[in-house]
Amino acid sequence: MPLGRPPLSANELAGIKTWILEGSLRTVAPPVPPIILEATSVDSVRLEVLFSEKLSGSTVKNAVNYHILVEVSIL
Repeated sequence: MPLGRPPLSANELAGIKTWILEGSLRTVAPPVPPIILEATSVDSVRLEVLFSEKLSGSTVKNAVNYHILVEVSIL
């Protein structure tokens, strides 16, 4: 029951239940990052990472998506 207001109707409750069961996870939950399958040192300054799924170019190049040292840059 909403605080200080009348209880939700049966239709309102049914709508909320449907939203939870059919759509809430797909529409509200944050995306799950792909799994790192392999990380290989290419040379002294480069690392090649293989993810469990294909990533978009903008996602791959966005440093915010990585927890890395300040000295490291993403090319």
